[in-house]
Amino acid sequence: MSGGKIMVTDGPFAEAKEVIGGFAVFEVPSRDDAIYWTKRFMEAHKEHWRDWEGETEIRQLYEGAPVPEKR
Repeated sequence: MSGGKIMVTDGPFAEAKEVIGGFAVFEVPSRDDAIYWTKRFMEAHKEHWRDWEGETEIRQLYEGAPVPEKR
């Protein structure tokens, strides 16, 4: 978000050393839904911090393999 406008791009992404802030986890059925909810998340920032500018990345998470039971 810059100048009060939200833009969606496919990169480039910040290097890990440049990442500051927190995270939110959404469980959604599609990439389009992920973009929709991320835009809503950014709109909340715009509404509550009018001069705020920032970025967010969408990263797909995968559930890991089940942990084996101890015997």
